[in-house]
Amino acid sequence: MRKMNIITKLAMGVALVGIWAPQVQAQSAGPDEAEAADETEIMVTARRVDESLQDVPLTVNVVTDKSLKELNLFNGSDLAAVVPGLNFAPTTPGNTPTLGLRGAARGAAGGRLDPTVQTYMNEAPVSDVMVYQALYDIGQVEVLRGPQGTLRGRPSSAGAITFTTKRPDMTRTTGSASLSYSNLDQIRAEGAVGIPIIKDVLAVRLAGVVDRNDSDRVRSLYSNRKSEQKLNSWRASVRFKPVDILDINVMYQDFKSVRTVLSQVAGTGYQGPSTPPLGATAPLAGFNGPAINAFDRLSVVDAPLVRD
Repeated sequence: MRKMNIITKLAMGVALVGIWAPQVQAQSAGPDEAEAADETEIMVTARRVDESLQDVPLTVNVVTDKSLKELNLFNGSDLAAVVPGLNFAPTTPGNTPTLGLRGAARGAAGGRLDPTVQTYMNEAPVSDVMVYQALYDIGQVEVLRGPQGTLRGRPSSAGAITFTTKRPDMTRTTGSASLSYSNLDQIRAEGAVGIPIIKDVLAVRLAGVVDRNDSDRVRSLYSNRKSEQKLNSWRASVRFKPVDILDINVMYQDFKSVRTVLSQVAGTGYQGPSTPPLGATAPLAGFNGPAINAFDRLSVVDAPLVRD
């Protein structure tokens, strides 16, 4: 399992208000609902309106909710396996991997100012760590290639990645639940439920995820400490549609991740000089420990770094 190397605690409230003309609203009610209606046609919002992917004169890669579930894509770095040209380069332990698209990566400062690749959630620009550590209850992911800014609000020279969460269903009660376990000592549980309060007018949706894993599985050579991650997140969405031309969606998300980080080392150990200096006694080979291979996943620190 590939894991993000960043720990943070985030609480986010995003309110999005959209007004569509009646004829546009009749075409599609959103990426997740459109897929349920017709799996052969993929709807995207690359130009800030709902339209068929075949009609968009842009290079867009789409990862649907169905693909996320079937391929067990749990975090942002997993998207690199299905999106050509998208990569997550590792950085120092505990920090966010550098996000790159089309060969252009973020700067050393993390790309917080005018990033090369901008991340959006429900069309609002957000920090990468808000979505890349845990993908859950996502309706669709769209990867837009090429310079962005005119339609997006923030300039990005290489492209943009948009995450659309599942919106509450206005007509019926919906829900899902899943439990996953891996041989990397990871256990993950997630679930969601949507309830229409007033049919076709008001609906709510609650979703959450709990993830426990051994992260990069590095352990200390001199103690029983090891790397691990504990992640909890939940999201609440409210959808209000008093009239056909007004569709209001409000979302609040809470995110907490506590990560124990051990810096991995590798090397041959001290082998000693071939000829000791005159009058000196050379230490024995391996006096400071045995040779360590990268596949051993070992650290020589006693106390790990804990980030929350």
